[in-house]
Amino acid sequence: MRGISVLVFAVMGLFLGSWCAFAEAFEVIAPPQPVEVLPVDLATLVFQVINNDPATKTFNLDVEVPPRIQLVEPLGPLTIPSGGHETVFVTLLVPESSLAGNQVIRLKATLQTDPTQTQTATGILDVLPVSALEIDPPAREGMEIGGSEELTFHLVNRGNTADRFLLTFSSNRKIEFTLQALTLGLLPGEEQDVVLLVSIPKGTKSGVERVTLVGHSLTSSQETSAVAELDILPALPKDVRGTLFATIPASISVSLQGGSAPGLSLLTALSGGGPLPDDQNLSFRLTLAGLTQVQSLHAEWVTPQIGITLGDLSLALSNLIAMGGRGGSLTLHPDSIKNSQATLATVTTNDKALIGGVVQFDVIGLLPALAARFQPADQQLLVGAGLGVPFGTLGVLTLNAALSRNTTSQDQAVFLKIFSPPGSLAFQGDLIYAGRDFLGTQRDLMGLSFDQLLDIMGISI
Repeated sequence: MRGISVLVFAVMGLFLGSWCAFAEAFEVIAPPQPVEVLPVDLATLVFQVINNDPATKTFNLDVEVPPRIQLVEPLGPLTIPSGGHETVFVTLLVPESSLAGNQVIRLKATLQTDPTQTQTATGILDVLPVSALEIDPPAREGMEIGGSEELTFHLVNRGNTADRFLLTFSSNRKIEFTLQALTLGLLPGEEQDVVLLVSIPKGTKSGVERVTLVGHSLTSSQETSAVAELDILPALPKDVRGTLFATIPASISVSLQGGSAPGLSLLTALSGGGPLPDDQNLSFRLTLAGLTQVQSLHAEWVTPQIGITLGDLSLALSNLIAMGGRGGSLTLHPDSIKNSQATLATVTTNDKALIGGVVQFDVIGLLPALAARFQPADQQLLVGAGLGVPFGTLGVLTLNAALSRNTTSQDQAVFLKIFSPPGSLAFQGDLIYAGRDFLGTQRDLMGLSFDQLLDIMGISI
């Protein structure tokens, strides 16, 4: 019995001795602590390979890395003498898309003469969190006073960790905003649109409105902003309220009309006819109350060859080019050239100057016109040409084309209008195309409209 026990222990000792010799023939030692790195950067992990075998050995080295992290260069075979050791440098590229947190890097050594013998060690790459938000503003747009517009900002989380952002907005003037969301959570690489509703109240001056959207990271002190620009277009003459101007010199004619209109109505609008009317009359009507017989007063200014206009102006240089603000204009009506007119104006709005003008003349019954508007501060230039073709009592065909340009964009617009004066069969047709970046009275528009009025036996339809 004692002999059997001695034999068993001898066999077990021989097996354990062989196993220990096999296990310790070579080994791979991992880095002692994690290596911290910020995207985008290089990081190096230092491993040790030890040869405990009595003979010189050659090992093949392989590196396992997680997705997105890249090995700068592959490792070649490593030959180590008996009892020796070698240092292995594993250099990695950590791109912007690498996720934050501990990333496992494995180095495996395989004995060339016996591929079944391998040793593996694990190193830790600690990718630090980075907060980065990208905001793309919408393209520059034009807005009418009193209108509203949706501004769509495109947000992308360019960081390597999930983040939550506080969204705030501001403008260079007091306009009305409605934001779709005040806070927004985004995963790494996630994209989302944020819609900001902007309303331009009545009474707002024309000019450039800058709307700034700021995203504040709630996990770090990082913040990102983007600016959307809006061109607030000048009000049309019919929308101008309470303006006052005078033309000097001028002659005046007054006529009184009877009526019985009740109530009190003060001056609500002051505007001319078309930009190039057949006559040069500018008129408005005051309706008064409290008078027994006379209920309305009609006053008409007849401008001479030279006219000067001062005050709050809203000028339609053509169907596509307008300007408005506080300033003055000079208009010439030479009697020697039929249907001719030249106007030069300068105004200021939002502390920015505008210079514009229009020239019209008569060529064999046709009415060509040239118009231009320039804003030096923003390097905005609009130039246009027009042609009026009268058909006697049948009506007028008007064609306008314009080109706008600033430091960042260039675009154009075309407007065609057919108008028949009131009568038994009156109509008006408009065809318009305006590019997205056009800086005139219309923008990002293409359409056709037609209106017709029938007058049959005194009944208008």
